[in-house]
Amino acid sequence: MTDTQPAATDQPLVLVCSECYEPAVLKPPREWTPAWGSPPIYSHWDGEGPCAVMTRDGYRSGEPKLVEMQP
Repeated sequence: MTDTQPAATDQPLVLVCSECYEPAVLKPPREWTPAWGSPPIYSHWDGEGPCAVMTRDGYRSGEPKLVEMQP
């Protein structure tokens, strides 16, 4: 294992929304308004767009993250 590789675990990793922690998938949202910018490559499991996050430049889509699945 190198410093750039994550430690191996027996727990599977799942993709979740970083804001609401609902499951996420690598699939664009089923509805997206062009005024919101380019559609993200991920969505919530039900096809809804990612949660909005306030930044100093305005709102943007939240980024999903990988977490260990709880037994």
